[in-house]
Amino acid sequence: MLLTIEEIKEKCPRFRILVIGRRNAGKTTILKKMCDSDGSDLEIVDVEGKKVDPSILEPNQQRGMSDIENEITFKSSPLLVFHDSRGIEAGAEDDQNSPLGAGHLWDFLDKRFKTSRIRDQVHAVWYV
Repeated sequence: MLLTIEEIKEKCPRFRILVIGRRNAGKTTILKKMCDSDGSDLEIVDVEGKKVDPSILEPNQQRGMSDIENEITFKSSPLLVFHDSRGIEAGAEDDQNSPLGAGHLWDFLDKRFKTSRIRDQVHAVWYV
C-alpha cells in the first residue's frame, strides 16, 4: 500500500538524524550550513521538552556537553531534528558509563531502533 505525502508526514513529521564525530570536528557548522542558518534560530530541547542553552554546542578545548538525547532543531528547517554525539573520544570505551564511547552511541541507536513509532526512530546517521 502506497502512502500519500500527507500520511507519511502524519506518521513521521520530522526526519531524525544522529550526527557523530570527534569534538570540534564541525558537526554544528555542518548543521547550520545544511539548514541555511547562522545559528540564531537553533533550538535545543531535552527529553522533557525543556529548552537547553545552545552554547553547549560551541567549540572549545573541552568535549561538548550536549546530551545525545537532546533534540536540536532550526526554525529555518522545521522538518529536520538532529542529535549530537557529544564527540567520540579515544579510550572512552574503557569507561562503561562514559557518554563518549561507542557503547553509548549503540545504546542510543538500539533504543531508537526498537521504538514502535517511526517519528522517534533515527532515520540517518552522519559521521563527520
